[in-house]
Amino acid sequence: MLARLVKGLAVRSRRPVSVVAREWFARYLQVVAVPILWLYAEHGVALEAHQLNTLVVVNAGGWPVGGRFRTSRAVHLAASRATDFERWAPCTAENVDWVIEDAFADELLGYHLGADNLMGLIGAFGSQGLADEHELLSDLRGMLTRFAARKGPVPTVISALLDSPTIRCAVNTGM
Repeated sequence: MLARLVKGLAVRSRRPVSVVAREWFARYLQVVAVPILWLYAEHGVALEAHQLNTLVVVNAGGWPVGGRFRTSRAVHLAASRATDFERWAPCTAENVDWVIEDAFADELLGYHLGADNLMGLIGAFGSQGLADEHELLSDLRGMLTRFAARKGPVPTVISALLDSPTIRCAVNTGM
């Protein structure tokens, strides 16, 4: 489906598929990934934003214009932010299932958004021959670097995604 979408955009715009794929990915980063990172940085809300929970909204032309998160069971709040969040949502701190340690929130966001969602999307572009994965990884690094340089809090998960030689991930052993 991604290949058909991107190839169709390339034909309609008379541009190379690889150029359109990089632009599509850049738009996805801005309208899906950046808001998820912002929500965590500003409010401590960590979404399990893996591919199954994250829906991309595309306009009539096929370009990403937004994102939707499809489940409330995979929403967590970093414990250090629970008191601040309590002002908006009373009884937040009492809900033990949704308030988790900051380090675990970082790990969940790093895995779900970083490894599963974004790396999975980069892999899809590469496996379909739409774009060079190294270029997309560079684009991702650029977005993360810009996010880290913005005014406002920068969660440690950003540093981990930028600097760690590995990203922890889950393995589904059930068959």
